[in-house]
Amino acid sequence: FRVGQFKVPFSLEISQSHKYIDFAERSIAVNNMVRPSPRDIGAMVWGSVGGGFAEYQLGVVNGAGENRSDNNADKDLAGRLVLRPFRKARKSAFFGTHLGVSGTWGAQDADFSNAFFRTVGGTDFVRFASGTALEGNRSRLGTEFALPLGPALLKAEWMWLWMDDFRKSSLREDLDFHSWYVSGTYLLTGESKSLGRVVPDRPLSFAHGTWGAWELATRYSHFHSDEALFRLGMASGTTRADAVTAGLNWYINELLRLTLNYEYTDFEDQLVIDGEPLDDEHAVLVQGQLEF
Repeated sequence: FRVGQFKVPFSLEISQSHKYIDFAERSIAVNNMVRPSPRDIGAMVWGSVGGGFAEYQLGVVNGAGENRSDNNADKDLAGRLVLRPFRKARKSAFFGTHLGVSGTWGAQDADFSNAFFRTVGGTDFVRFASGTALEGNRSRLGTEFALPLGPALLKAEWMWLWMDDFRKSSLREDLDFHSWYVSGTYLLTGESKSLGRVVPDRPLSFAHGTWGAWELATRYSHFHSDEALFRLGMASGTTRADAVTAGLNWYINELLRLTLNYEYTDFEDQLVIDGEPLDDEHAVLVQGQLEF
């Protein structure tokens, strides 16, 4: 049982510590589904059944986001269920299969003026208009999949967001958004991959001539916004953003990692940023990470 501020039980990638995700940043599919933040204030119970066959989390939270007091009289419900159906089949290739579903639901009273959906490179591909607000229910549903295969890992998530009674002045509309990503990684140096820390078999040592663990990573992400959002002047931007990421991870030892990512994002509709047209974005991210 937990009381206080914690991650809302929604999404595999959000539940993972940033230390153990496969890229420098989480995908646009996930980041933009958990705005304003992945954490909230409330209470949560969690546990497992069947010797780890199933794990559950069930929480009641404010629904206002991190470090924010409640802004209405209602609470959000949030839950996540994870299944590991082949946990006893240790010799099976599907032994590490991870399947999950999560969701949140609650009444909102949220100001969206100048809120945004953003790429990992910092471009706002959707920016909500001044005077917009959500004064109805917000529902989110997510499904998740992961499969470690020796030095490889396959991951995928699909998410859906529904906002009832979104308004701008006298205009009111129900809106829906959906997103998904698929990713794959492969440890070139042969270590076993999991959803947690990568421990190199041969950490960097000039004395022993070893160079740590090296990993290739790739990801495709998609985010789609309701067309009514733009038709009614509630936001500006594009209905769809698709991002392709290529990455290289160097695990120097079990506590130190360097990451190099290139991400290309294509926009369905041309954006105008600082008066300049923009059809796509190229971003290079370099990150050093020390765990302690």
